[in-house]
Amino acid sequence: MRGRLGYWIKDEAVLKLEESKSHVEAIIKNPTLFGMDHEEVHEAYQRHGEKLGLEGKAREELMKKALIRGWIRVRFHMRGTRWSIQCCDLEKQMNTIKYFISYLFDKENDHKTIHEEDLVIVSDMEGGYEKAQAKRFRMPD
Repeated sequence: MRGRLGYWIKDEAVLKLEESKSHVEAIIKNPTLFGMDHEEVHEAYQRHGEKLGLEGKAREELMKKALIRGWIRVRFHMRGTRWSIQCCDLEKQMNTIKYFISYLFDKENDHKTIHEEDLVIVSDMEGGYEKAQAKRFRMPD
């Protein structure tokens, strides 16, 4: 079942989001994992005049901080059967992305999490961009 899948990844760590949970929710629940603290998270929402958990300007601020600290955001979109991957530096983090795609093929594919033909779109904070079928991102055996 592919549904609404989301992940945070860093190096070889994989944090799978619970069904229907958002990426910012993961930051709010465990800010220290992302190099932040509860006060920093709450201040971001106060600064933007937003309710905690709202997907607005505070969310963008927190997501950028997580990306800068090496985390990679991954979301599967049913429409278009595509994977959206956001990172800080595509060139520096491509091996981590390939490791993750291989992980999906090797460790989770008994649930048909990823298909070779799925579209994978990777973008970084500097405008770097790469788009190809998932099989292109798989690590060589």
